[in-house]
Amino acid sequence: MKKVAALVLLIAASSFPAMAQKFEFLKYDRSKVQIGGGYNYVSLVKANGTNRLNTSGFDFFAEYRVIKWISLTADIAGTYNHSGNTSTTLGNGTTQLYTGLIGPRFYPLGHQHKLTPYGHFLFGAGVYGLNIPSQGGYDPYSNWDRSYTWMVGAGLDYRLKKRWSIRVIEADYEHTDFYSNSTPQGNYRASVGLVYHFGQK
Repeated sequence: MKKVAALVLLIAASSFPAMAQKFEFLKYDRSKVQIGGGYNYVSLVKANGTNRLNTSGFDFFAEYRVIKWISLTADIAGTYNHSGNTSTTLGNGTTQLYTGLIGPRFYPLGHQHKLTPYGHFLFGAGVYGLNIPSQGGYDPYSNWDRSYTWMVGAGLDYRLKKRWSIRVIEADYEHTDFYSNSTPQGNYRASVGLVYHFGQK
């Protein structure tokens, strides 16, 4: 029995290099990584579902190129408005939206062009918050909720140097569903920024 087990281990060990070579695209390759971030704008539907609110903030992403045309992307964003609220009787407050999304990003022309278009479908979670300080005789008010979130959109990068690109524009439709008794929210999002490529040729 021990001899059989040793033989199996020997065969497995000898075949591992060939298997690793066959599935080389699964290996981590630093040159396939890029990160970026910048300014993010969201036309946010308020939780009451009746009005839109202009919010501004940040967007940060990291991605790993799985094959020439497809990357796996993680995106973290946050936007704010320091005057909007869901009730005119409560006074002004701060509305906040945070999202954490992951999914595929598609590069139909690859990565080797001066102008690089892409599209993506990302999904994950969002957090919506409204904070109103004590004012006008009312007590402080704070309300937060979480929601499943997905986002679909496209963008365009302009290569400045070997490792630097400008994210000229990214435009997205973002779906959230905060507060189960309200209408789901369809938000519009736009972002610009910089992209750094780790050793990409």
